Amino acid sequence: MKKYYEIMYIVKPIEEDAFKEVVAKFDKLITENGGKVEKTDCWGKRRLAYEIQDLKEGLYVLVTFQAEAAAVRRSEEHTSEL
Repeated sequence: MKKYYEIMYIVKPIEEDAFKEVVAKFDKLITENGGKVEKTDCWGKRRLAYEIQDLKEGLYVLVTFQAEAAAVRRSEEHTSEL
């Protein structure tokens, strides 16, 4: 049974074309694992609450999707490859 999920991820500040490519890869990862992306909302560059790996800003993305729990686990296993 598919459930609704939301995930927010932060991309280090990069060029716009490279950022779009990362977002597309993430959406593709969800669909390849049996999920359905409902909405991808790019929030743009925002200041981080605290530094992460010497970065003070990041590009925020919120994704709403439907998937089975097993598909979510499979997707999580591959997120570091993006």
